[in-house]
Amino acid sequence: MSQSVPPPPQFGDTLPVKASPEVLRFLALRRSASAATLHEPAPSAEELQTLLRIAARVPDHGKLAPWRFVVLRGAGKAAFVAGLEAIARDRPDGARAGPKLFKIRIPPLTVAVVSRAQDGGEIPHWEQELSAGAVCTMLVAAAQAMGYGANWITDWYAYD
Repeated sequence: MSQSVPPPPQFGDTLPVKASPEVLRFLALRRSASAATLHEPAPSAEELQTLLRIAARVPDHGKLAPWRFVVLRGAGKAAFVAGLEAIARDRPDGARAGPKLFKIRIPPLTVAVVSRAQDGGEIPHWEQELSAGAVCTMLVAAAQAMGYGANWITDWYAYD
């Protein structure tokens, strides 16, 4: 699918604000796809770069970019899931934790958004975490706007 995405504006550029009924309609109808239903094709490398660029356009007080993207696909994703399986086996709730890994195993592409909020600066920790959450929201919406199913998953492995 060919996408027509403009280049990012320069920092400080004043941008025109205009109504966009198409965007409002899309947002009103947007729903997450079940992780079990996500299958090939996944976004191409070029589409993924566009998605990550769009996701990073969220409000970010202090321009700290308090998140990191970890792209998981192919052998790297399989190794990541294998590592999580080992962690799940050692958990007291391992019988329940292991099966939940299908949410990462089944989709052909996973983008882990890692919150890198830091304390002690001018920008509160909670505000940085909200910015990382906004990245997740934007990433899911942009993927769906591109025609891909998407889901924001948090389970035990998001906190372990």
